[in-house]
Amino acid sequence: MTCKNVLRRNLHALSTSYNVHDFPSKTPQSYINYTRMLSSCKDFKSLLQIHGHLIVSGFKQDSSVNTHLVKSYTLFQKCDFARIVFDSTPNPHVVLYNSMIRAYTRTNQHKEALKLYYLMMERNLEPDKYTFTFVLKACTGVLDLEEGFLVHKQIADKGLECDQFIGTGLVDMYWKNG
Repeated sequence: MTCKNVLRRNLHALSTSYNVHDFPSKTPQSYINYTRMLSSCKDFKSLLQIHGHLIVSGFKQDSSVNTHLVKSYTLFQKCDFARIVFDSTPNPHVVLYNSMIRAYTRTNQHKEALKLYYLMMERNLEPDKYTFTFVLKACTGVLDLEEGFLVHKQIADKGLECDQFIGTGLVDMYWKNG
């Protein structure tokens, strides 16, 4: 059975075992409550329970909530779960891409981070300074100076070379790959 099917089955089982009154409903305030619950999650089982309830409550395709889910799964080194959340989000925004790219770099899956970056570019989403910071780390991780040159050119074209974090990423990339 694939990981995706196991996740769906477990999340459904978890979400139906909780009392609906234990969790907030889908209102602007509930978004804040869910994000607080996600950021205070101390163990993986609790994260799965919250995720299950998010699905049942109608937040399954909310890009902002899914960004918090991706970050939470990353803290538990669960990039496969984070990617399922990412893939289930229609039209993910740049912040969600950044969270997923960062998740890959934090777990040393640098090639996956670069693939996702190029997917982002194919979808005509505009990378920001955070995107480039994480992508530079991925270029450093795969020890690919040519890839790094291409990213550096994109950074220069956007006039972001003077950003402190990007500058540090460039120095690190050239130091380790040069």
